Amino acid sequence: MKNISRDQDGFSLPEFLAYASISGAMRPFTRANRYSIGIVVPDWDRRVTYIRAALVVLDRELDFRFRDQVRAFDDEKSEPSLEAVMDMMQNKKTIILFKSEDAVPPDLRYALDAVVQVPPPSSRLVRGVVQWAYGISVSQQQAATLLDPREDGEDRVCEATAEGLQGGVRNPS
Repeated sequence: MKNISRDQDGFSLPEFLAYASISGAMRPFTRANRYSIGIVVPDWDRRVTYIRAALVVLDRELDFRFRDQVRAFDDEKSEPSLEAVMDMMQNKKTIILFKSEDAVPPDLRYALDAVVQVPPPSSRLVRGVVQWAYGISVSQQQAATLLDPREDGEDRVCEATAEGLQGGVRNPS
């Protein structure tokens, strides 16, 4: 994960976690010159976060020329979305996000090089990302707390990022 800047513009803990998950799932394709990958994201409500992370996987500089190479496939508007995705396949590198394995149309499944399942973030991943991005050591319990959604439906990852991950131990490096 050391190939992007820690002070990536607009990136916070959710984006760093999505980037780490996507780059881990796409590891077999990192050296390929051309690919079209379908990625099944664990939380469809955070698809915008995964789109931003996938853009950085394709182009670390977030150059405007690469904005059309990542798209979330909407199976409810399948016909126009399918046509747009098929047009995207002409790019050298394309990433398409899906809600589930069942949401991938058969025609598109044959056109993609692979459909990869991105696992949901684990507490180990949270600890590593927080250590790398913020220079803070968090305990296993704190990492699990960041992952655990509240009863009121709000997510603690965004709240903890806004509060600066209080309670962690800052490393001198």
